Amino acid sequence: MSAEAIFAKSRPYLSEVEERLHEAVSAYPGLVELVGAEAVDAGGKRMRPLLILLVSDDRERALRSSVAIELVH
Repeated sequence: MSAEAIFAKSRPYLSEVEERLHEAVSAYPGLVELVGAEAVDAGGKRMRPLLILLVSDDRERALRSSVAIELVH
């Protein structure tokens, strides 16, 4: 399977990761929300969440882990 095909198939998952990232940073109004939103909105390929999805058999745990990894990064 090509990288493009993997990204296409995982688009709904990555969209949910983005949504949860925004929810996470907006839970802390003020400076954390401002800086966090800027970092989240900078985007990127989101390779870490994709790798977590590919090795996980539990989608919900993968989502939570993906958000945590992206926030720490």
